[in-house]
Amino acid sequence: MCSVVTQAPFVPSVRTDCLSLITTAAAGIHKATEPRKLLARIWVLIGIALDGDLQQLGDSSTLVWVPAHTSPSSTGEAKRSDGARMTHVDWRANRLADGLAKQAAAMTQPPPAVLRLLASAFAAVRHAAKSLARVTHAANNHTVTVTAEDGSVTSKVVRDSVDKPRAKQKPKVAGPAPLPPAPPPKPERRVAAWTPTTAVAKRSASSASAHFQRAAAFDEERLRERVQEVGARLRPASSRPASERLSELRVRVLRTGSRQL
Repeated sequence: MCSVVTQAPFVPSVRTDCLSLITTAAAGIHKATEPRKLLARIWVLIGIALDGDLQQLGDSSTLVWVPAHTSPSSTGEAKRSDGARMTHVDWRANRLADGLAKQAAAMTQPPPAVLRLLASAFAAVRHAAKSLARVTHAANNHTVTVTAEDGSVTSKVVRDSVDKPRAKQKPKVAGPAPLPPAPPPKPERRVAAWTPTTAVAKRSASSASAHFQRAAAFDEERLRERVQEVGARLRPASSRPASERLSELRVRVLRTGSRQL
């Protein structure tokens, strides 16, 4: 139905073998698209194609129900939802629709080998269940012959089982002996904090003073070496006096100025 209304420019006369389509369309778009409806998604698409007017499908001349799975003799006898009798064309069209549905279902059907495997597994499980049931019944209904003290013989139905062996009872052991009384706590000993002696303090002070003196002497020696190294790099590149070099510089400046003028 969804394919018909979405592809046709107007709603044609449609035959269907599903009577629930007519009753759902007559109930309206709100009833057809309720969340609890299984086909609500399809009815939403149909409602969009019909601008939300599903009542037009309830018209007897638009959507007509035809009896399905009938014999050829039902043509001219069975009645449709519009009151008219089913024609041979209606019967033939219904058979073709059923054939297409079966063909579509066959495309998604598993291979025959898989079906045979599942059937054999089902038979094996059923056979195992029956065998277990027979063994269980026989074990709980075992017939034995019992001879009484007077010599009479009777039959008795018992369970063919052995009781669980009883565990040996452990000898009772007397309770544990009472523990001796705890000794009285010893008095707490307080240990005085450690303080360095006078000799140790003097020795530490003298060693620190000697260390600072050696560090100062080392820094002074490194500073003297660094000054000598920098002074050696500051020597002039030429041995000519500075007055001669200044005179040459003045001459070059004057020449450059006269050229620019």
